[in-house]
Amino acid sequence: MDNLISVFMNYKINRLIEYGVFFYQQDSVFIRQVLRGYFRTYVDNYYYDTFNTIEDGSRYTLEHLKQEYKGVMEEMLDDYRAFELQLGNDEYRHNQEVIRELNELSFEIIRIDHLEFHDKDEILPSVNELVSKNRVLNRFLDNRIMKLVNLVKETYNTNQKLLNYEDDYY
Repeated sequence: MDNLISVFMNYKINRLIEYGVFFYQQDSVFIRQVLRGYFRTYVDNYYYDTFNTIEDGSRYTLEHLKQEYKGVMEEMLDDYRAFELQLGNDEYRHNQEVIRELNELSFEIIRIDHLEFHDKDEILPSVNELVSKNRVLNRFLDNRIMKLVNLVKETYNTNQKLLNYEDDYY
């Protein structure tokens, strides 16, 4: 049986993947695997100060995460080269581009995770402000702000239940 921290970290990664699929407007096993790789790296960096591709990463900063994401992207692209002869040229190139695009998008999704709210009423203005100032999120969002706000509210509700010991699952 997993401990509470492992369960919560897996929940966090799965929620961030849902944000990524929502923004990217495509869903496949491949896309979820790529997003999982980026968000696992974020959780390892942010919560555990564990860095896999940079040496100077003793503490979490957005700059260290950006460097780490670049290293993870290069590793994913290198690992993906093994499939070059198994896939058609178009699919292979498309999936390489997906890895690159999701690198940038997943880094910006982290900013949503960093938002803090005292209550539900702060979610809409905070998310609106973040998205309006962020060209990457804004580019992928396409006027679906209320759906994003609902996703953030669901995450907020689950986090509050956990912190207040109101959920039997946790």
